[in-house]
Amino acid sequence: VIYNNVPRDITVISPNGGEVWQAGTTQEIKWASTGVTAVNIDFTTNNGVDWSAVVANIPSTGYYSWTQLPNTPSTNCRIRISDAVNGFPVNQSTTTFTIAPPPEITVISPNGGETLQAGSNSNISWTSTNVANVKIELTTNNGADWSLIVASTPSIGQYIWQNISGTNSSLCRIKISNAD
Repeated sequence: VIYNNVPRDITVISPNGGEVWQAGTTQEIKWASTGVTAVNIDFTTNNGVDWSAVVANIPSTGYYSWTQLPNTPSTNCRIRISDAVNGFPVNQSTTTFTIAPPPEITVISPNGGETLQAGSNSNISWTSTNVANVKIELTTNNGADWSLIVASTPSIGQYIWQNISGTNSSLCRIKISNAD
């Protein structure tokens, strides 16, 4: 696009299609521009039927940190970047990207009332969404201090805790968190 004999252009670099960004995270939106001093950034979760503002009238530096991606899971997302002055030039992601739901972990067992014996083995089980690896920890004082059971294990829903060690306590809890 040429305006007042000055070439003007915007090209979305990222996300430009195929990326998987998780809700709640911070992601870098990147673009290249010529002759554009300020931009508006919008996003869609339905492949361009509806657009919502990410940010308006920011300097066209070529990048923007999109903090706290909305919890609007969709595989039909695109970014659109336009000149903040008059809307042209404008460019959007070539193909769609995904906003994935936030990670979620639920401890199933042990989850209260069980009695585990030192020296024995026990099955730790959980359910998870969008978590590749988990860290498993133990407290014997209701959360004041935590000790590591395993730093990282695949989030397949179970872990065999072998040769249980620890202090005799009725204030024990298991914590499972995203290892990544």
